[in-house]
Amino acid sequence: MRMSLQDWVRNGWASPHKSSRDEIQKLLGLADRDLASCATKGLGTDWQFTIAYNAALQSATAALAAAGYRASREPTITA
Repeated sequence: MRMSLQDWVRNGWASPHKSSRDEIQKLLGLADRDLASCATKGLGTDWQFTIAYNAALQSATAALAAAGYRASREPTITA
């Protein structure tokens, strides 16, 4: 089943958000930083994965913000 961002809003998983170029640049900067950090020699694979995961999370947050939304913390499932 394909869900739209409006479906996410109805389910409480996202809410409208007015973003800025600066916010998106900062989020992508965090992702770049984390991608560089996860390649640090001597870092355990668990930490590498955790840092790379955070880079993906920051990138997804930036994409959501660019689309005019942000993730919501308290979902409300509608029947």
